[in-house]
Amino acid sequence: MNISIDDFLQALTRFWRQHPGMLYGLAFLLGCAFSLQPHIIFLTPLFLITSPFLLKKTKKEDFLRFGLALLMFIAAFCYVKVAIKFPENNNQKELHGEAYFEIESFSSVLKHYGNAWRYTGKIRTFIVNNKIVATNIAATIQLAANLLPPPPSGSYIIQGSLLEVAPQRFSLNPDKNLPWIPVSGTFSLAKFRFDAKQAVGTYIRTHIQDQRSANFLVGIATGDFQDRLMAYEFGRFGLLHIMAISGFHFAIVATILNAILTLIFPRQCATLLLLFLLTVYFIFLGCGPSILRAWMTAIIVLFSVLIERKSNGINSLGIALLVLLIYDPLFSLSMGFQFSFVATAAILMLYPVGELLLQSVFLKRSLSQALQMDSLNQHAYTFLNWCRHTIALTIAVNSVALPLTLFYFQKFPVMGLFYNLFFPFMVSLSMTLLLIGSMLGLIFEPLGDIIHGINDKFTHFMLSYVHDIPTALESFWRVSTVSIEIVVCCLCVAFVFGILAFYYAESRRAEIDDWAFV
Repeated sequence: MNISIDDFLQALTRFWRQHPGMLYGLAFLLGCAFSLQPHIIFLTPLFLITSPFLLKKTKKEDFLRFGLALLMFIAAFCYVKVAIKFPENNNQKELHGEAYFEIESFSSVLKHYGNAWRYTGKIRTFIVNNKIVATNIAATIQLAANLLPPPPSGSYIIQGSLLEVAPQRFSLNPDKNLPWIPVSGTFSLAKFRFDAKQAVGTYIRTHIQDQRSANFLVGIATGDFQDRLMAYEFGRFGLLHIMAISGFHFAIVATILNAILTLIFPRQCATLLLLFLLTVYFIFLGCGPSILRAWMTAIIVLFSVLIERKSNGINSLGIALLVLLIYDPLFSLSMGFQFSFVATAAILMLYPVGELLLQSVFLKRSLSQALQMDSLNQHAYTFLNWCRHTIALTIAVNSVALPLTLFYFQKFPVMGLFYNLFFPFMVSLSMTLLLIGSMLGLIFEPLGDIIHGINDKFTHFMLSYVHDIPTALESFWRVSTVSIEIVVCCLCVAFVFGILAFYYAESRRAEIDDWAFV
């Protein structure tokens, strides 16, 4: 099928009419990116998303929509320039001064030299010789485990040295002989989160006897993975995304809680309770970019249920993108943020057409045809349909994850294409058993112990797929380097293809019998 430039511009115009939230979110993202890392390549996607201006006959409402997108780009650029200031590069390895440090999270981390206390947060101001040299920059503080850490219950004025450990990422090394001065009237949930996660970890380790299984379940429940060997093993097979709390984990928790609540309460009441419980879960986990994105999209979907309006996944993602970057523009520099958003967008735009195309291999049957099959064929058909959906999902996600993975790690685990077909499903079963066992344990402890015992064995079996596989089976696609220009261009191509695929899938679904079984 031949597609002209005008055809594509018409499709893009139609796409933005249906998804203005994504249009404004992307424009704001590009403004933040261009302000933080001035590079002309970021103007390429801006030109792409506003290219319908080139149409000879642009409707007034479309003209206003794209004009507003340009204003969002400019507003984001100015917002970052005003709100964030990085120290000037003056060839000094460290800057010594006074920091106003706002704590966002607190944890105990395992380093190669032993345990350490880690504070993560923002340096609201860093003053050197009575001059503000930095504002609103991300920073971490690490203290030796044998030191008594100041309580992470508020902000502090800290004398110390500021060191750039990665581009636009900083470490603050406090002066050992000077106290941290608490800032009155400030408050942080970091201490609550730390204590709550410690309690959850203790509960899991009490009921899960296998240490490897317990470490995994503690990490998957709290988002704090301390097992460095496990992280290495997961990385061998492209499964590191499993170790980051994201929409995958939120979806599992929301599905289980929704199933239980709808059995007990009316639909509206169950939805309100689910909103509350997911918000508590979000507060417990902390305000990481992928966590905040997953929580926001879940909240938007649930609110649409309350007001009885159909939600739009692409619009919801764009709104979440916009809110996150207004809250913290530095999220745009986060690897977790980038992977989370591009993978979710790929699922929404590329997965439907992939699933349709795979129907030529894994045929889709109507309900009447499925009912006429014998039991064995019905089970086989259900398995093949699961394969179709899983393969389509894997292709969609990896089509955009590939350039980002090569950019950050210079290698792509080929075995990940196979492992991601089944391992996330196994993880979802492990999480389900953990949640059900914990809830049943509150009602009838012996029954909860039985579920935990089953989960202990199952999780150990699941982890054997990454721990007990010989290195001879590892396979990586390696590159020396991948430039930011290549990454942006690849994502732009994926976006263009996604627009066309989105409407192709929409037109095909209107043609096929929608009463098919699965």
